[in-house]
Amino acid sequence: MRHVRLLSLGTALISLAAGLVYNIAITRKLPSAGLGLLTLLNASTAFSLLPNAVLSFALPRIAARDSGLDLKAALGVSSLFFAGSAALTAGYLALTWDKMGPDAPLVLAAALATELVSYISGAASSVLLVKDRGRFVFSNLAQAAAKIAAIPVIEAFKWSVAAVLWSSVAVTAVPAAYSLSR
Repeated sequence: MRHVRLLSLGTALISLAAGLVYNIAITRKLPSAGLGLLTLLNASTAFSLLPNAVLSFALPRIAARDSGLDLKAALGVSSLFFAGSAALTAGYLALTWDKMGPDAPLVLAAALATELVSYISGAASSVLLVKDRGRFVFSNLAQAAAKIAAIPVIEAFKWSVAAVLWSSVAVTAVPAAYSLSR
């Protein structure tokens, strides 16, 4: 157990550093209009993922208490919460739709995709936190690696808004994919 805690601490530090590098790279290279769209994406997902906080709090406790919560049940509950979040996102972005111009559908699609993989990742992480803490820690490490790997990919796409928005989906999807594997 001690090694898992040390690994958790190390992973948290690596994740913070990766997030810092990722955010600095994006904010230094993306034009102002792109930063505005990224801010709308982040605001809409942050606002709409509030119900996910309830799941992130409750699911690990249920899994620990009952020892019977499996991933399928956690994903089922998450899908109900995601439906509500999707409605919140659509409503939030509808208020600024005309200001986003031709990129509005892109922002909506990226926001909904980010939320979907966030819910999947949250459910999988909740179960892993209780049943396999080592894999839980490695899923966070995989996300940190994805952030660093995304930077040259975004650069290859010439720092386009689409590349940045979809990178946020990919970075969120990596821990979900890792958690669901095996």
